[in-house]
Amino acid sequence: MPKKGYSLECSVSWQTGISPQSSHDQHSDTLTEDVVVNGTQAATTDDESSTSSGKPASPSSTHSIRQKRTALFALVALLLIVGTLLTNRFWTESEPRFAIDNIRALTSTDNRELASVYSPDGKYIVFKRYPEVLCVNNLWAKNRETQEEFQLTQEVGAFDSAAFSADGKTLAFVKEVDCRTPITQNSCFKLQSINFEQALRSPQRPETLMECKNTEIRTARWLNSDDIALMQKHEGRWQLISYSIQEDKSSTLFAPESGNLIAYDYSPALNLLALSRIDSDGKAYIDMRNPDGELVSSHAIQLPDKIAKYRPIYPRFSALDELLLFSTGRQLFSLSHKGQVARITVPLDEAMGTPVFHPDGKHMLAIKGFYDSDIVLLPGPFSDNTPGNITRQQMLDETLARSTLEDEQARFQPEGDWIAYVSNRSGAAQIWLTDGERTTQLSQFPLDTFIPSFVWAADGQSVLVSASYELKRIELNGRETEIQLPYPVTDLFHWDSAGQTVLAMAQIQGISRLVEIDLDKLSVRVVNNKKVIWAQKTDDGKIIYLDNLDRFWQPGPAEDQLIPIENGTGRHKHFVVRGEQIYSIYRDYQLWFYNLQDNSSGIIAQLPDTVDYITDINEQQMLLTLRVAARKDVVELTLQ
Repeated sequence: MPKKGYSLECSVSWQTGISPQSSHDQHSDTLTEDVVVNGTQAATTDDESSTSSGKPASPSSTHSIRQKRTALFALVALLLIVGTLLTNRFWTESEPRFAIDNIRALTSTDNRELASVYSPDGKYIVFKRYPEVLCVNNLWAKNRETQEEFQLTQEVGAFDSAAFSADGKTLAFVKEVDCRTPITQNSCFKLQSINFEQALRSPQRPETLMECKNTEIRTARWLNSDDIALMQKHEGRWQLISYSIQEDKSSTLFAPESGNLIAYDYSPALNLLALSRIDSDGKAYIDMRNPDGELVSSHAIQLPDKIAKYRPIYPRFSALDELLLFSTGRQLFSLSHKGQVARITVPLDEAMGTPVFHPDGKHMLAIKGFYDSDIVLLPGPFSDNTPGNITRQQMLDETLARSTLEDEQARFQPEGDWIAYVSNRSGAAQIWLTDGERTTQLSQFPLDTFIPSFVWAADGQSVLVSASYELKRIELNGRETEIQLPYPVTDLFHWDSAGQTVLAMAQIQGISRLVEIDLDKLSVRVVNNKKVIWAQKTDDGKIIYLDNLDRFWQPGPAEDQLIPIENGTGRHKHFVVRGEQIYSIYRDYQLWFYNLQDNSSGIIAQLPDTVDYITDINEQQMLLTLRVAARKDVVELTLQ
């Protein structure tokens, strides 16, 4: 179609000396009023009371005019409907359809390779490579033609994804390090850089440009102005800043007053920033801004039904004008600058990250792979009377319901024999049940659903699930009930099914808060405004929570009281409470307990360094998650 708008064009014969009635009789199928002729509306108006001959209209002619107007309005309405359908069809058919000619692996090792980017000339890719110890990495480069690899950083560290300067000579990235003296956070963050040309000859020690000890920074993007854009977390909200290397200072480009910034990307070709954010109402928006922070446009993201309403969107600029791309796992979507979303058909057998385009627009980098973790059912007793070492092989021997994909978050059924857990073994995250012999899938969530947590009801007859941050109650017969709340629920800690209250983490105006949810009233009450990592409830209903400084707290008469547990326990590790005892894991993978009643504590056992965290415990057994394998590869997609 040459255009999206449509007009009706027809021939008109102007005749004189004919009454309106005879005109209607002779030309009953010819429109003479309220039509568009060559783009100009005819002179007849809605309140016209005479005919084109200038004579007064008779009752019969007036009735005829009304009939013609009615027919005209019906035809115009029909034309509008047809035009709308044609326009929608035109838009749908004009949506980008990527035809993948080839997918090849650029890395294929026993390590994990992540966060890949092209050099500005497209000759190299730069990525993070994680060795066996999964929490640290090195930056590497690879020549796309010769396949030769180069280690860029001299020592391993917790490096974020790298960004090239416009001339391709320098790499900038964020490194996370332990704070020597924690004040408001355990980790400090450094913006660093290396000379890329020198690093291709030998690994380099990065130069620190800026350090943050009280705020978190991430996602460096080099701007055309030679400044570096970064996301910075301030009072629980992410904002976008720009750091000037020459002036050694930063300035704020965008700071949301409510809601939160999710992600951003920068296009050197368009000299434009794309910001993905959520507003205070929980809706997703895409903002386009100039590098100085000036707003160009802002539109709500029109998510289709196949995408969960609270799913975070991480868009990247594409080679197509005014289109970004984002992935939800095994599905890829385009996102226009006006917030319109369309699915892109790409054959994927594994989850894939959002692709990054090559400068030529014909190739894309993406990350594919899997994470293999198993559930271990560790037999007791659990006290400091019999401390010892538990080897990895011993834990593998106690594996429950083995699969080659992710199995985690196992919890004992109250008053029953089932163990519920989250597994990707069916190709999507679902709730599964096992009693050690039988294994069955309980939930039927759609593709690309993610399950951050779930909890059992006290009677053991149903589970409450945060499915892509939306609450779902699933009974053991598989019946699912959706619970409508005004906020995304990111973690579930405890469900008092008798009192219909839930201890959870929810995003209130974009900031994570520890809350109590009333399922009867569908209301949310903020428990406190502290930075809570994990929480549990004791048998008598007391809340125990872990803050971002690895300190354990419990409610007191006037204020929360610090639990005197040795510093360093369970950093970002989950913990469980059984009776009056807390169980968790030290940073050095020692399994420990603490008694809330008499303040006693002890080491139970030394665990292998592939243990993730404890998920549940009863009188005889403990459930833990064990990392078995993690495979991530950089792949390149070639477009037809």
